[in-house]
Amino acid sequence: MKFQIISLFTILLCLGSCSDWLDTEQKGVTAQDNFYQTDADALAAVYAIYDSLQQGEPFLFKNFMTNEVYTGGGARGDNFGYEEINEFRHGTSNPKIKDHFSSIYKGIYLCNLAIDRLADDTETKRQVIAEAKTIRAYYYLELVSLWGRVPLVLEEL
Repeated sequence: MKFQIISLFTILLCLGSCSDWLDTEQKGVTAQDNFYQTDADALAAVYAIYDSLQQGEPFLFKNFMTNEVYTGGGARGDNFGYEEINEFRHGTSNPKIKDHFSSIYKGIYLCNLAIDRLADDTETKRQVIAEAKTIRAYYYLELVSLWGRVPLVLEEL
């Protein structure tokens, strides 16, 4: 019984004294408010925007709706999302369409972040803002060519 009381007291003492030890700053993470300040930050932002161009596979996605590409794989049903698009029997619940749509809007979000948060006080930042506007226009071209009228988001939400 005495051992249990001592153990309980020790545990409570340890838990009460650990609050400063648990409050550590996460390494490798920069808050958005502190990020868009330097030319290096601007270049990192535009690299993230260019990286987002790889996510949606727009060329492949549009070719699935033509007679140039037939989807498949090892067996029927391997790529059911792409097969539905290729055979024109897709609906709004198709996961490939959802992924493509959201990846394009993620890219637009990254463009809007760079455009809204970067100050155009250096040549590098002005170039990054111009590139972000161009890529955002390309994203909207892709959206309109696939879905017609889409929501136009020109600022950070």
